[in-house]
Amino acid sequence: MPYNSAPVSDEVIAHKKPITLQTGRALRDNMLSLNDDVIALIAAIVAGDAGAARIRINALQRVTAGDQIRSRRDASQSDSATDEVAEVTGHSFGFMQAGSIRAYFEHSGTGSFAQVRRVRNSVDTVIGEYANSGSLVARSVDVDVLPGDLVYIYNSDGGAGSNSVTLQNCRFATAGEHLYPGTAVPLEGNVYE
Repeated sequence: MPYNSAPVSDEVIAHKKPITLQTGRALRDNMLSLNDDVIALIAAIVAGDAGAARIRINALQRVTAGDQIRSRRDASQSDSATDEVAEVTGHSFGFMQAGSIRAYFEHSGTGSFAQVRRVRNSVDTVIGEYANSGSLVARSVDVDVLPGDLVYIYNSDGGAGSNSVTLQNCRFATAGEHLYPGTAVPLEGNVYE
């Protein structure tokens, strides 16, 4: 349907007059049909002007675990130790949105475990724990998140002696929703219009 740039008149949306399909489309497609007061209010909210209503964090798009990568750290990260803990954090993400996220990673090591952990209100919780083996193993786990959560992918030998650990291809993915980070992290696939 072609774009109609004509303003929607007061007569078309008069009191007790039904809104037709054509009028509804004109209202949807033509921001010029909004009066100057509404436009100024929207601009004040977006700019965060004093006295204007605030956009609530729960107004952000919810996330759903899926296969579209939104943040990654693919480089291989390793650590080894002879008399202390060998450990590495592959990737971490601070969330502003609620929902669920899928964490992907590959891990190997000569001792202990790889984990996906979530920090919420200063409480560090293990979401998934996987025994290390001598060769790389791919894993994924879905994690429920709330605004303020930090999720991280971690590998450790547990301090068991002469061991090494590796993480690589650490990624966070959604079902297509954008991610809005609570902390500075690299993103991909978000489209800003």
